[in-house]
Formats: sequence, C-alpha cells, structure tokens
Amino acid sequence: MGDIGQIIRILPGELVTGLNLYGIKFDKINEIRIRTGRYISLIYDNKEVLSTVKAKKEHIRKIIELAANYSVYAYEQSFKQGFITIEGGHRIGIAGHAIVENNSIRNFNYITFLCIRVAHQVLGCSNKVMDFVYAGGLENTLIISPPGCGKTTLLRDVVRNISNNPELSMNISLIDERQEIAGCYMGVPQNDIGERTDVFDGCPKDSGMLMAIRAMSPGMIAVDEIGNKYDAQAIRYCIACGCIIIGTVHGYSLEDVLNKPYVKELVGMDGFNKIIIMSKRHGKGTIEKCINYRERHS
Repeated sequence: MGDIGQIIRILPGELVTGLNLYGIKFDKINEIRIRTGRYISLIYDNKEVLSTVKAKKEHIRKIIELAANYSVYAYEQSFKQGFITIEGGHRIGIAGHAIVENNSIRNFNYITFLCIRVAHQVLGCSNKVMDFVYAGGLENTLIISPPGCGKTTLLRDVVRNISNNPELSMNISLIDERQEIAGCYMGVPQNDIGERTDVFDGCPKDSGMLMAIRAMSPGMIAVDEIGNKYDAQAIRYCIACGCIIIGTVHGYSLEDVLNKPYVKELVGMDGFNKIIIMSKRHGKGTIEKCINYRERHS
C-alpha cells in the first residue's frame, strides 16, 4: 500500500514545498504532471489543479535520478517501456526525445515530460461482483471498460478475493506487463494481490501466459488489456490446457468488443462466458451489467 512519503522521496524539495504535498490527502491525489517550462499540474479529487510552480529541466533530471536510485543505467529497460515503477507501485511515465533503432525505442536522449501516476488500491471494490464471478463455479471472465473507469483496479481486487479464498486454494498467475496490477518494486508486489498469486512482472502478455502454464501450473491466469492476435492465441492455448482466464479489454459495451478483431473470437463457446461491463456513469468503478453470455444466447 502506498503513502505520500513515497512520492515526496522522489521529488526535489522545492517541488514538495511548492505543491504543498505535506498538506494534501494522499487518497485524493491521482496524478502529477510535470512539463519542462510549464506550470506543474495535479489531478486531485478527480479535478485538475494548476500549481504556481514552473517545471525546470533540473527538476526532471533530479526526479529521474531519485526514482532510479542514482543508477539510471539499471533502469534502461524500463525507459524503453516509457515508465519507471517506484516503491508503493507508483508509476512515472516519461516522454521527450526518443532514440529509435529498427523502429523500436532504445532510450531517451532528453526526458522533458513526466506523468507521476499515484497508485491507489481499493480493497473490497470487487465484492459487489464476486457473487456473479462465483455463481455456478469459476469460468473465463472478461471485464469490459472504457479507459479510466477502474478496470485494472477491479481486476486486481477480483484476483485478491479469489486468491485468498481458502475453499478454492486456487493458484493464480498474474501477467503484469505494464506493472500496474501488482505494482512490483524490485520484484516485490506493492499491492495486495492475494496469498496464492504469482506475478510475471513486466512480461509481455502472450509469452507470460505461455510461460505461466509451463512453469507455475496455475488454475487461473489474470491478464490486463487483451488486444492483439498473439494475446488471443495465448488465451486459447491456456483455455485448452484447462486454465481459467480472467482478463480486461477496452470497450464501451459487449457489442463494441464483439466488433474488435481477435477479441471477438474469444467470447462465447469455450471462451469468455461471464462478462462484466464498467463505466463512469455513477463515478469511477460503476458496474453497468454482469452478463452470462451462454445463458443470454441459449
């Protein structure tokens, strides 16, 4: 679980003072946006707050040094992915002038923009859907949500609930490609993902799922933001091996997802049967519908 001290530790003192970080409520801060030569902004209580502090190149350089424990070279792989994860599971997104080789980002020459995303675990947020998840036994389950509606937060808590269920004793492999679900720092999860969950941290979804089947013998695999054909192929393989899949996908409705290449092939039949649809209609984390696909189309 995170705290404001973990954010303060990677910021220069004048920013901590200028942004009044000691005087804010940690559970209300979502993001800090730092852009060279511009006023630093915060997303606080789901609203943008523009500060009176202008970001300097030196601020960003110092933040990167502190976040990387003064060993920037050791974080080169993270830079290629565009972010660094720090203690508490908080993530610093980076942008600037990229060094590109063979159509891939090798590193950044100049980092001039940062987005500090403050991690907040919402324990118990999945309680409202667990009866549906458990009904008739665990099945392949898909969470559909537009961006920013809390799908990763919900997925994390569903995993925690299942992993901690003593009646199931279910081993779960969590494929955390973007290091957002478990929020690992130096390989150790910063978020509560349950007692029986193993994490493939920073591992591509498709290869992570296949590796989990070979190495960890999971009863369930959890994966965030399914999208391409390789994800779909890996999911089909895991299901054929008898493993339950719980995953998320961007979308506004079931119909929307059924129009997406590759993902549509995973819904119904032996694929995803239980569908959870989210929105922001009543605030972040709103559950719109829980659908049993086979019952609906029987």
